[in-house]
Amino acid sequence: MNPFIVYAFQSAVAISLFYMIYWLFLRKETFFDFNRYYFLASVIIALTLPFFGTGNLFPPQESLHLSASGTEYQLLDKSLPSQVVMPSTEVTGSYDFLAILPWLYFSGAGLLLLRLMVQAAGLTWKISHSRKMKISGMRIVVDPKTVSPYSFFSWVFIPPDQVREKHIIDVLAHENEHIRQHHTIDLILIELIIAFQWFNPFVWIMRRSMKETHEYLADQAVLRGGMPVHDYQKLLLSYALGIAQPVLITPLNFSLNKKRMTMMKKMKSPDIRKWRSLALLPVVMFLSLAFTDPFDHGKKTVSGTETNAQNITDTIKTQLPEPMYILNGERTTMETVKILDPHKIENITVLKGEKAKTEYGDDEASGVIIITTKTIFDEENTRQYAATGKVTDALTGKPMQNVNIIVNNTTRGTITDKDGEFELPLEKEQEKVSFSFVGYRPEIIDLKSGNDVEIKLKKARAMIILPPPENNPGEKFRAALKSQKSQAPAKEQEYMIVESMPEFPGGMQGLSNYIASK
Repeated sequence: MNPFIVYAFQSAVAISLFYMIYWLFLRKETFFDFNRYYFLASVIIALTLPFFGTGNLFPPQESLHLSASGTEYQLLDKSLPSQVVMPSTEVTGSYDFLAILPWLYFSGAGLLLLRLMVQAAGLTWKISHSRKMKISGMRIVVDPKTVSPYSFFSWVFIPPDQVREKHIIDVLAHENEHIRQHHTIDLILIELIIAFQWFNPFVWIMRRSMKETHEYLADQAVLRGGMPVHDYQKLLLSYALGIAQPVLITPLNFSLNKKRMTMMKKMKSPDIRKWRSLALLPVVMFLSLAFTDPFDHGKKTVSGTETNAQNITDTIKTQLPEPMYILNGERTTMETVKILDPHKIENITVLKGEKAKTEYGDDEASGVIIITTKTIFDEENTRQYAATGKVTDALTGKPMQNVNIIVNNTTRGTITDKDGEFELPLEKEQEKVSFSFVGYRPEIIDLKSGNDVEIKLKKARAMIILPPPENNPGEKFRAALKSQKSQAPAKEQEYMIVESMPEFPGGMQGLSNYIASK
């Protein structure tokens, strides 16, 4: 799966756990300043925790051990030596939900980011095109479309009919608290988090809780200024009518409910409750640390249907110069390891440093690769030798398909593919092999295991078969002419040109079936 999608899911789990702590222990308390910074801190921590997975908490080891089942390899050790990095391949499956998941996620995130930019541009346009004024040193934007006053950075938006009302100073005191505490920055941050985690219902709930906390802070500031609670509540009720507003602002009448009215009169909560709730934070952080780094790219796992012994050995070769290869307890070469069938590999062990020196001597300190194959497989799979090559037309250079390739004095063989290429298992390190094709001269060569050869076949000349000479050819010729004139059918041909070469009964398909059955 896409590492970024995995990271988004992991951070979503962390954010959800942080919000559950707030909902259980903090939402009914009067720690408004604390709650505001709790939201900000929980978002930042949740976004960074997945990068500190438990996979990074353990030191690297000296050895590496892999087990294989079919074509899938998995590390059995906790870590990988720093000098050896195994490649990771992904299994390409059919077109399913996982294939469209990244497109679905990024489409939703893109739409929400576009909405955010459009709303920010709309508020900026209002500031530049609306009538502006100053009241008590505050910058005011007089907007006819505004129903309930709100602030955006250092600007306060109010409707024209409320500019001269007597309670405007109290309204501006409320909005000034939003400006002084930079609540607009909080809202931009939470909107970016929503765009990033639009699939997580907890971030949508967190946005509402954050806006409520902003209103509690502003209400608290107004009441501390000396305004009676009942008068302030009547003022808020005069703005009870609510309509849709941009997400980047919090209007004066936001969350105008019983809970907000109650919070104005509620006594300050004891500080002990604040710190008691934080006792659960280590639990949340530990659970989040249980994730591994999503951008680790699978350096500790080698899996996939395309993985083979050559991938493993080629990568190790670039990191460990001239290692020793041990196959089933006997020393072998890299060429032999490359042609091993992945299906018959039981496990692979890589030794480095002191362990390699201890078990195989100082001369092999650069590394030892130990490969063990499965004990149960047929004779065909036990072959450790093979050769590859390509067959082409000697005149045109084009590849030749279905060329017969037979090991001399055996029934073992193969045919070339559409590109003229072949791979032939050998029972010995070197064997005599015949290459034949209808209409071409056969070739017999000594084929050595590990070689990649190119065979060029030449076309054979046409063969003319004539009858044996006779004592009196002239008389025979005259008799043939006389026979042709009388349109009598000739009893025997004078000569015959072979137009097609002899072939195996059933053609090439019959030959292939015969070879495969042996």
